[in-house]
Amino acid sequence: MASMGERLTYELRNQLFAHQLRLETRIYEEKGVGKYLLRYSGDLKSIQNYLTKGIIGFGIDIFMILLFLWVLSRISHSLTLISFFAILFMLFPLSILNYKLQDISEQRRNQKSGLLAFVSQRLQAIITVKAFNRERPEWERYLKRSTKNYQTNLQFHRLSSLIFILVPGLLYVMIAVIMFSIYWQKSNGIQIDQAALLSAFLLIITMLPIMRRCLRIMVCWKLGLISIRKLQRVLDLAIEQSNFQDELMLGEGNIKLDKLSFGPANHRVFQNLSADWAHQGLHLVTGGTGSGKSLLIKILLGIYAEYEGEIFIDEQNIRQSDVKSLRKMLTVISADYPLLGKSVFEAISYSRKQSKRKGAGLMLDRVQQGLAENAKLSLDDRIGSQGHGLSKGQERILLFTRALLTRKPILLLDEPFSSIEPHIQQHLLKLIKRLRKKRTIILFLKQNDLPKLSFDSVLDLDSYQAETHQAVMKKLGS
Repeated sequence: MASMGERLTYELRNQLFAHQLRLETRIYEEKGVGKYLLRYSGDLKSIQNYLTKGIIGFGIDIFMILLFLWVLSRISHSLTLISFFAILFMLFPLSILNYKLQDISEQRRNQKSGLLAFVSQRLQAIITVKAFNRERPEWERYLKRSTKNYQTNLQFHRLSSLIFILVPGLLYVMIAVIMFSIYWQKSNGIQIDQAALLSAFLLIITMLPIMRRCLRIMVCWKLGLISIRKLQRVLDLAIEQSNFQDELMLGEGNIKLDKLSFGPANHRVFQNLSADWAHQGLHLVTGGTGSGKSLLIKILLGIYAEYEGEIFIDEQNIRQSDVKSLRKMLTVISADYPLLGKSVFEAISYSRKQSKRKGAGLMLDRVQQGLAENAKLSLDDRIGSQGHGLSKGQERILLFTRALLTRKPILLLDEPFSSIEPHIQQHLLKLIKRLRKKRTIILFLKQNDLPKLSFDSVLDLDSYQAETHQAVMKKLGS
């Protein structure tokens, strides 16, 4: 039973994470990630118990009870009838209580999941909490949620305790009824086989723990079914997929935008966007806050697919291509796409195999060429969670290294010079000038952050905004 339970949770955990890796990005943007964490602990444990205790264990116990009734019937028909109807009688009040317990259990799980999501989100944004002196309001919001969860937990434990107390109580009532039946038979002169009676009582006492488990099994079923429904809701969420299975053929990396629009008809972020970005060129996309620079990157990467118009890469329509093959053509350098791993090597290497260390080290040295020795990073340096232990300049160095190690023909650079030291900025500018001869480089910058570079084309997103959107932005600006 234990092996089967562990195998079930192993398979479910793997299926759950594989599905979550493929979920549409908008789902995490809308709902966050904290609410999904509980699925990996409490819910999987409840499902495991549902299999081991609720199905296998319960099946064994039912077999033992039937065997008990059969053996008891060979000893005394009257005691068998009393035991059978007593078990049916006990099921009635327990069924009502367990039905009420289901609602409280689901409410308890939802509150616990919500509390975990709240804590996860606030700790991830702890610097914002501190910078804006939000410790007290966030503590009050947490305390409100925690108190509500505490009160629901008390209700749950009161009801579950009542069920757990009621089960042995009803079993002892059943024994009392059997004893009264024996007393009545003896009082009316009915002969009773003393040896058979002793055997019957020993049998009943032996079966008490099994009957106790069976009468409590409804709690296990209710919790298991709640967890199964929650897990199923996650697995039913939409995943990234393509209507076509055609792979995008790797080429030079020429990109064409044809009348691209995004957003609802009454509030376009941009509309009728057109551009030609040739291979071995440096292209600029500029615009103010809210003009859609980060959004355009996500569209190019296939993260957002709800756009109008067409995008072609080497004359291939990306809408008709598999999204994974699309991402083999493009790589992004942006602080919005954090570093993963505990060390520099883990953060920049795709496979993290030891055989890749030499290539990763050479690329890191190449990107850091010209920097002072005390400013350089090594492969074994620790970077903290998602690179939080690095300076902005060090983070940009690793983002460049990670992107270049993929050897993809198209580079998307999102605000690469933001908040970094001047010497790092100059170093990255030299690196971009060298790379433009080999790749298609698209630089996404604000109008007031333009570096001293010559561009092969310039696309101003502000000029492609819908009139209604421009009015909103103008109003916000004023």
